[in-house]
Amino acid sequence: MNWCPRFLPLLALFVLPASASAEFVQVFEKGFGTETSALGDDGVWTNGYCADPWEAKNGRAHPKTDDHCGATQFGCSCGWGTIGDCDSFQNGFSESVDNHLTAGDINWTDYRLDVDFLSSDDDSMGVVFRVQDSGHYYLLNFSIDDAPGVDGGCREDVTGYRLYRVDVDANILTPQVVELASGSATYSEDVVMHVRVEAIEDKLTAWLVKKTEVGSIPDKSPLFTVTDGVHGSGKVG
Repeated sequence: MNWCPRFLPLLALFVLPASASAEFVQVFEKGFGTETSALGDDGVWTNGYCADPWEAKNGRAHPKTDDHCGATQFGCSCGWGTIGDCDSFQNGFSESVDNHLTAGDINWTDYRLDVDFLSSDDDSMGVVFRVQDSGHYYLLNFSIDDAPGVDGGCREDVTGYRLYRVDVDANILTPQVVELASGSATYSEDVVMHVRVEAIEDKLTAWLVKKTEVGSIPDKSPLFTVTDGVHGSGKVG
């Protein structure tokens, strides 16, 4: 199973200006055209998994592989995080657990990320935010099958969501991956879903609803609100 959105119709980002009374201001929005085009090398998006260039087609973005990291007799067959462009400090190449498609500015700090996504399968998928590079970011993952675990990226049976902080140090063999939040809420197959993430200073909050219910988000309880300031800024994906 691939650990990324099967289909990504729309991504929008809103930043919060410095003024305490200010409202979010939209700075980035990306839909996808009807013509087939490659992503990851288009000057906007960066793909973290070398084996998967992603593509835009019929108004949606989607990965082109269905790879996963399984267990072997020697342990997990791949690990979290790459250092540099498609260059893992552990194995010399990126892995399917790194299959993120990112865009934006590493200096973005306080913002709201809104993403529509759709899956016709049971794969694990999610969003990344405050992405400093391929080894330092937050991952909010949803699954109804299996998902990467904190132990080297080996897959685990997961039905629900998990929020991870990934903090890879090239000088440390074992990446520092911390589970910050988890729960039973997840997506529905063949339904366009909407995830919203707010990262304001050291407070991280997220909601998951059907796209038809986006207007009700202010009245809904979030999936979580956690405090973590390790990654203070970064791209989205």
